[in-house]
Amino acid sequence: MERITFQTVHPDTAAADAGQQLSNCHCIVIQKGENYYTIEQHEAGLLSGEGTIGEWLEKSGWLPSSAVQAEGEGDWDWRRPVLYVRDNGIDQIVTPAMRIRLLTGYFHTLAETINDSVTAVDREGTVLFWNTTAEETYGISREKIIGQKIGDHFQAESVVLNSVLQHGQIVRGEYHRPNETNHVLINASPVVVDGNIAGGIATEHDITNMMKLNDELDSALPMHIQAKDPFSSITGSDPKLAASLEAARKAAHANMPVHLTGEPGSGKEMMAQAIHFSGSKAAEPFVAMNCSVVPESLLEMELFGYGNDSQTGKLNQAWGGTLFIGDIDKLPAPLRDRLFASTEHVRLITASSSPIVLDQTMAITIDIPPLRNRKEDILPLVETFLKEFSAKYNKPMDTISPDAALMLTEHEWPGNVRELRNVIERCVLLGDGPVLTKKHLPEDMARPAKTDEAAAIEQALQKTYGNKSAAATLLGISRGTLYNKMKEYGL
Repeated sequence: MERITFQTVHPDTAAADAGQQLSNCHCIVIQKGENYYTIEQHEAGLLSGEGTIGEWLEKSGWLPSSAVQAEGEGDWDWRRPVLYVRDNGIDQIVTPAMRIRLLTGYFHTLAETINDSVTAVDREGTVLFWNTTAEETYGISREKIIGQKIGDHFQAESVVLNSVLQHGQIVRGEYHRPNETNHVLINASPVVVDGNIAGGIATEHDITNMMKLNDELDSALPMHIQAKDPFSSITGSDPKLAASLEAARKAAHANMPVHLTGEPGSGKEMMAQAIHFSGSKAAEPFVAMNCSVVPESLLEMELFGYGNDSQTGKLNQAWGGTLFIGDIDKLPAPLRDRLFASTEHVRLITASSSPIVLDQTMAITIDIPPLRNRKEDILPLVETFLKEFSAKYNKPMDTISPDAALMLTEHEWPGNVRELRNVIERCVLLGDGPVLTKKHLPEDMARPAKTDEAAAIEQALQKTYGNKSAAATLLGISRGTLYNKMKEYGL
């Protein structure tokens, strides 16, 4: 920022002489008592008449300048230039025009730095600023929109800034559709000057691609069960799984909501599909939504629709059928209560991997045990998946070698049925021959199972924040032994 040249003038200096000094600098400064007064070069013509500059200041009612200790924002009077003072006197003078240019530069830089569209309008809704992201999002150049009314380019009733200008309301994270193409989350605030609304500023985060992805994921919902005999797709002889399946079969013919619990990948969506296709709503839609993959700010809109358009919500899409809500523990409690209260025309099935407290009168809870606790079910599941993917990829692989069977049954399967299914699909897709052997399985499955010793090593490493020398000392072994054990256990 440019620096203002100035000269200090004593209050007893003749007004005419003070005016002459302005020919050599941008500004003169007069200190009178505790106040500072500034007169700029373009104001020299106002200095007229007899007497001193101090008398002239008093007669004219000239406004004093604010004198401050440091640059920055403050409650200062910018009707006159502001003086920044140091111990040794005046350090710098900033005029209102300079301040406006500086703040404008900061605003433009900030608006171009963020990734959101930025729009600024005056009191009448005329566009004053339109950043590069806004150009890219809406395909409207600055030249075509600045100086134009915002409503000339968007449907007037859809322009949030119009409401901001009319009512002075502040908008935060509100879903908005400014046109038929774009989906945005908008923040908007009025610009208030002297208690009056002078304009408004809005930032809009483009979520159009996210909305398209959600639609694509919905349309590509995988069908893991056989619609003709749904529960036959869930293989297992484990007593706990058998009890869960029996409860699910009974729940399929009731209208009461069902809540499924179980670790990630344990087959909660398969169970939900089986319940739906085994009940009276089998011919109606099955709509799924996972709360963990939808931004929290969009959960309400995804469930209940966008704005006044409830047709776009998952609840309406599942009308007459089943709405499956995965990871419902990620859904805020107020939305959860609203959801359970809005299912008069929809069968609701929810699921969670984490513990969640639900009113027992609201839903039947069915738990799906993890695969590691039902080892006897692993090989029957492998055979089921082999048949599925052999047919899908036209690559017959229908036999399991003894060494592969041993590895599959000894593996802990932290990803449960989903992980097993993915492993078998990979084996069929990348393998050759009719027999699934050890060489087809992922390399990490060949590592020894973790023992109590492995768990102790992991705990020691956590306590020492990964410091292997300290962990070895804590365990009472040498660092070399620790390295060998870590390699052995795949740590």
